[in-house]
Amino acid sequence: MKKLIIITLIVCFSCQKKRTIDPCVEIEKKYDSILSSNETFKNDPIYKFYSILEKETGKSTDSLLIQDYRDLAGKDSLINLYVWDRIHSINQNITTNNVYELFKGTFLLKPNHNKKYAQATKIIVDRDSVYIYKYDKLIISDKFTLINSSNKYIKGKIILKNYRLYLDGAIKSKLLIQIDDNGCMDCEQLQFYKTK
Repeated sequence: MKKLIIITLIVCFSCQKKRTIDPCVEIEKKYDSILSSNETFKNDPIYKFYSILEKETGKSTDSLLIQDYRDLAGKDSLINLYVWDRIHSINQNITTNNVYELFKGTFLLKPNHNKKYAQATKIIVDRDSVYIYKYDKLIISDKFTLINSSNKYIKGKIILKNYRLYLDGAIKSKLLIQIDDNGCMDCEQLQFYKTK
């Protein structure tokens, strides 16, 4: 009987101690655990990468983010791949936007070409669209994507249906577009100069 009373007292005291633990303390411990895991998450390189990525707008101001990306590089090999891809993409977008702005406008056929036999007489480049005219009749118009050129004087290539256009920026004061008609074997390469 003594043993039963001692066991009952021990159980009662232990239950009383468990009841004296405040439920707020348990919630506070869980909250602290969540906060510490949140801080760990915010210090993780992938989180920092995505927070920089969210700031990108696709404009030339993205070049300001390149330094943030470079600061992030070196911490993780997977992150390094993402970082250098984003840096390359930003630089590529800036280059493409500069070429778009440089060649935006109207280009007329050079006088040394015979207008009568030329496939086109005027080209209008407007942001990401090209309009090719023969006199005042629209031959072709379409949106394009700029293809990079390995030649330092050719700023880019545009392939538009059966036409291939080369954006020639060798002399900044005399921008040229050279056009080839892929559907015509005997046609000469035409040169167009930018009007003011």
